[in-house]
Amino acid sequence: MRFIRPYLFSLLIILSFKSRSQNPFCFNGLSDNDFYLNGIANFNRLESIDLNYDGYLDIISRDNITGTNINVYYGNSSANYSIPVTFTVGGAISNILLADFNNDGIIDLFCAAGGNLTVLPGNTLGGFNGPIFSQSVGTPFKVATGDFNNDGKKDIALMYSSSIQLYLGTGNCTFIANGSNGFISSTSNFFNDLNNDGKTDAFATANKIISVFQTNTFGYMNPSASYTLGANIPDGCVINKDFNNDGYLDIIATNSLAINVLFNDGTGNFLAPVIYLAPSTSIKSITDGDFNNDGYLDLAVANYSLKTITTYTNNGAGVFSGATNIYAGNLPFKIISKDLNNDGNADLVGLNYTGAFRFLGNGTGGFGTASFFAVGKQYINIHGIADYNNDGNVDIAIAEINSSNSLVIIKGKGSGDFNSSDNFETIDNPGASRIISDDFNNDLKKDVAVLDYDSAKVSIYAGNNNGKLNKITSFTVPASPAMMVSGDFDNDGYKDIAVSGMAFGVFIYKGSASGTFSYFSGVGIPYAGGLDKGDFNEDGKIDLVVTNYGNNTVWPLLGNGNAGFASSAGFSAGNCPSIVIAKDFNNDSHLDLSIMSSCGGAETLTVLFGNGASGFSAATSYSLGVSSQDQKSADFNNDGHPDIAVSNSYGGNLSVLLGSASGNFTSNILYALGSTVSDGLVTGDFNNDGNTDIAIASIGTRILKGNGNGTFSLSTSYYLGGNGSAYVAEDFNNDGALDIVSSAIGVLLSKAPVISISGLNTACIGSTIALTASGANSYSWSTSATGPTILVNPTVTTTYTVTGINGTGCSNVAVKTISVIPFTASTLNITGANTLCSTYATTLTANGASTYTWSTGSNGSAISVNPIINTTYNVTGTDANGCPNSAQKTITVAALPIVNITGTTVACANSPISFTASGASSYTWSTGSNATVMVTTPTITTIYSVAGTGTNGCVKTSTYNVNVFSTPTMVISSATTAICKGSSLTLTGSGSPTYTWSTGPTTQTISVSPVINSTYTLSGNTGFCIGSKTIQVSVNPLPTVTVNNPVICTGGTATLTAGGANSYTWSTSAITNSIIDSPPITTTYTVTGTNSFGCIKTNIATIYVAAPVNASITASAPSVCTGGSVTLTAGGINTFTWNTNQNSVSIIVTPIVATTYTVSGVVGSCPGTTTISIGVDQPPTTALAGSNQTICINNPAITLSG
Repeated sequence: MRFIRPYLFSLLIILSFKSRSQNPFCFNGLSDNDFYLNGIANFNRLESIDLNYDGYLDIISRDNITGTNINVYYGNSSANYSIPVTFTVGGAISNILLADFNNDGIIDLFCAAGGNLTVLPGNTLGGFNGPIFSQSVGTPFKVATGDFNNDGKKDIALMYSSSIQLYLGTGNCTFIANGSNGFISSTSNFFNDLNNDGKTDAFATANKIISVFQTNTFGYMNPSASYTLGANIPDGCVINKDFNNDGYLDIIATNSLAINVLFNDGTGNFLAPVIYLAPSTSIKSITDGDFNNDGYLDLAVANYSLKTITTYTNNGAGVFSGATNIYAGNLPFKIISKDLNNDGNADLVGLNYTGAFRFLGNGTGGFGTASFFAVGKQYINIHGIADYNNDGNVDIAIAEINSSNSLVIIKGKGSGDFNSSDNFETIDNPGASRIISDDFNNDLKKDVAVLDYDSAKVSIYAGNNNGKLNKITSFTVPASPAMMVSGDFDNDGYKDIAVSGMAFGVFIYKGSASGTFSYFSGVGIPYAGGLDKGDFNEDGKIDLVVTNYGNNTVWPLLGNGNAGFASSAGFSAGNCPSIVIAKDFNNDSHLDLSIMSSCGGAETLTVLFGNGASGFSAATSYSLGVSSQDQKSADFNNDGHPDIAVSNSYGGNLSVLLGSASGNFTSNILYALGSTVSDGLVTGDFNNDGNTDIAIASIGTRILKGNGNGTFSLSTSYYLGGNGSAYVAEDFNNDGALDIVSSAIGVLLSKAPVISISGLNTACIGSTIALTASGANSYSWSTSATGPTILVNPTVTTTYTVTGINGTGCSNVAVKTISVIPFTASTLNITGANTLCSTYATTLTANGASTYTWSTGSNGSAISVNPIINTTYNVTGTDANGCPNSAQKTITVAALPIVNITGTTVACANSPISFTASGASSYTWSTGSNATVMVTTPTITTIYSVAGTGTNGCVKTSTYNVNVFSTPTMVISSATTAICKGSSLTLTGSGSPTYTWSTGPTTQTISVSPVINSTYTLSGNTGFCIGSKTIQVSVNPLPTVTVNNPVICTGGTATLTAGGANSYTWSTSAITNSIIDSPPITTTYTVTGTNSFGCIKTNIATIYVAAPVNASITASAPSVCTGGSVTLTAGGINTFTWNTNQNSVSIIVTPIVATTYTVSGVVGSCPGTTTISIGVDQPPTTALAGSNQTICINNPAITLSG
């Protein structure tokens, strides 16, 4: 029977990634981001240090297999300590210790091994040389090092059950025994300089007693004092630090009654303990840290039974107050203080029996809410908190309690969080035996229901599409539940749950909109076990089917549509039926049954064919493996017919039976997994290749990759700390890929890449849109572009797709559709004056759009302008869809007359003076005079003005200041006080008839061109008084405009990229920092850059177009006779590819007819090709005429004609 409770007790969501085209499996199990170091020894046989000085922590451990070797795991950037280097010691190792025992600056290794003291000197490579010293020392339970006799050399202390033995170092890795001292049997030992004499002292805790031993000049440890507390002191509950800031080390020891503070009296002995009432009777660990950043060490204790951490604040004198409790999860037993997020504040990290937890400190003594990190197994201690992969973030090394003695490195993120928390959700169901998924709270997201055999309850966990599950409710069921299924049994729109059990039959629990459930009814089926649902009588209502383990039958339970069910006839189902699946196996549109049976070592699969009226035909049986656990049905060979997979526990294998159109199955195909499997089995296309895969519990979670033909390849194994007893596969994080929920303990460390595209959803025709993808490491767009950002200018509505790939090689896809809309306004124009006197104002009005933006920065249809030079005004109008159009108007500016006033500038009161105006055709003075020369008698300092009208009708007003025996008030006017470097600024003075500038000029107006921030002073003199004024002129830097000068081949394309400014204007009228062009010849481009100060600078860029490649072929002859050869030699190119498939510069050809030969090649990166034709000359046709003739030897000449 397969309804026994499971032996694993947590739930893990394995989030899948959408795969790239190679279709790897992209589940992110513990092995993906953290590291298990298996086979290490326990804590007194494990150390970590940077042995080879490469910046990464190395781990040194006893080899737990041989027990006589030392393994060194050298660190690297990924904290993957996979392959050890082994050093032989020669005896059973009980303790190891690392220190520089020969003062050469290199770490050496001490081992208590085989009853001997053995030292392996370190070398410069980070390894160890052979042992050079060995002495019989027995088997100490703990070792320590220190300079006990203050001679600058490392000594060793060996702790036994009732004594301590000192060995004094000689400085060359050898030691001399120095006697022993009696110890009571101790649980903790500490070695420090307690009396500040430079020698290492010790104290030990045993039961209620703290015993102090002080080292004398000769390196002997003598008992000094002992202190009895009110209760036994647990291991890990003692701290030896200076808590009252007097320069001496104090002791804090906790027990079930109190927190005991023993202050050092300055001699290495201690005052009577100061007692604080313990927050609980189950303190398991204590740590210190400056939690409020006041320079004093505060305390934190772990309260095992209260599930809390209690913190205390130190006032600097060793007085603790302000006990504050914070929740730390299930049974915390280890606590350490460390800055986890690099913010300078002390944080807390610890272990409980669910996993690890952390609290982030705020620097004022407070801590945030706990975050929990499951670590895959049950762990006994935190080995170290350090940066194991040298990425600048704190990691945690945790040692395992079980027989494999493992070490796990949980990598930190630098934010105080650790990778193990990303997608893991701890679910408190220690007897989780079955898991199903459905939308139980009607939020259109997949939820999970967990059936707990031990506590006889069903827990509902709500999904939220990000891979997390939150418990929303649980309800009890009768004892020893076996299976459950969900469905809307009463047609009210809410999912209900049916639970089977051998002792009670089948119980129905009705669901609600909130995801809660209540008991509704039950059906009494004896020995009820396997359970599934389906419409067996085809009346449109959900029925159930349940196995009867007691009489070897299977029973359809017909639903009435109101969550009520009635049993009908039972059908024979093989011996001890356990798991049942309802599916149409023979393609007759009626539901059939597959029943897995396991009894007395005879495992079978029984198939019953349904008739659509809740009846089933005689059984067909198939043999399975040993101890079958679970079955699932899917189409494994893509033939459209359901197949069946069965997990076999003791056989350590998987049975696959392939179905057919007739409903018959092939014989059992076994896939060996190499280890015992548990109940867990689930199917799905986990790598998005279109084939069904299988996930099965075997040394974690083993994925068998479906090949699409009914065969499987053993693939990735995700180690989760154990085997899952139940699985379900759904897309829990809404990334389009199947995820897995497992009941195995474990940690999941990272999320699937969730790709998003930012950018506009609509665009006007002709506009350029930037689309930016995020969420992955690299990107590939449907436009063939790569990188996170692309620029597009669609002319029609277009959908863009990007594929993002993360660091694990897994990918996901995002799409963005840009709707393109045209500009609907037919015309856009500007009305207003075309000609204007300089500085005069006029109104320009735009028409033809909905909104307007002017080149002046104004908005609205009308603006008022007063140009001083010929100026073109641009307006951009947008229609109701937001699409732009533009128009412009140029105003011609008529010059103002240059009106000057001459005359005296200093006058006495009531004395007549005269002024003469010039530069205009007519004048109007501020006194009312219209004469060219105006006479007046001022009584006080007076400013006179004259408005001069030019021949073009434009009026300009000038002013003139007459000072009457008064100190001038000087004024400096300028258009601005900040200019760009290299520019000029006009400074205009007023307030005095004469002006003297600090730069030398004596004019009212000067032009300055400072290169640095400068101060200018103006002085004025009336003849009686002098006045002055200063002005600060700031000089803003010009942008440093940089630009590249690429080289292309004829017809090629190059990108010119400018830098060093905020905005750019190219000679091509482009205004982006980069332009793309394909000039036919070498072309020069001008780019003008403007920085944040508005200063501009121009640079020149050139696209060099390489000359066309002129390939040539030289022939040794233009033609050949039949059978003759010619040598062809290529020129003008550097590589050679002939159409004869030859690649040399010269080739020899023997054409039989006139033939054209082609050669191609490149010069640099530019290609060239050419051809040559070789003619073939035919030989002449000859014949001899005449009859045969005979010649004499002495007359050889004869004439032949032909």
